[in-house]
Amino acid sequence: MQFPLNHIGIVVADIDRYLKHSLSGTVYSDVVDPIQDARIVFLDHGQNQPHTELIQPLSATATTAGFLKRAGGGYHHLCYEAGTVEAVKSYFKTSRIKLIYGPVTAPALSDNDVMFGYTPNREIIEFVVINDQG
Repeated sequence: MQFPLNHIGIVVADIDRYLKHSLSGTVYSDVVDPIQDARIVFLDHGQNQPHTELIQPLSATATTAGFLKRAGGGYHHLCYEAGTVEAVKSYFKTSRIKLIYGPVTAPALSDNDVMFGYTPNREIIEFVVINDQG
């Protein structure tokens, strides 16, 4: 099963400082996500290119604060698009991916549901459910 790539998630300590040194992309979304306790900024890189998501934890209890403290930030996850929550659940089951979070509404992604999983390759992946009909 193949899913289109939506974005690459990067955890940073300070989004504004990061953007001063960013090579490309235009900010098209800048929100505070109360569920993640983080500031989320999306960068657009042009037609048919995946976006970049910058995630700045806002407190020590934010969902990505531990990652920032442990790793110092950087690449965090890939996000794919799916049509339904059930399609994601089925993919997680057949691929032995452990559900670690969700489904929850994501304000930074047009209030679509998102789900995070942990793969057998020890990677975090996210799915954004677009046009859920299930």
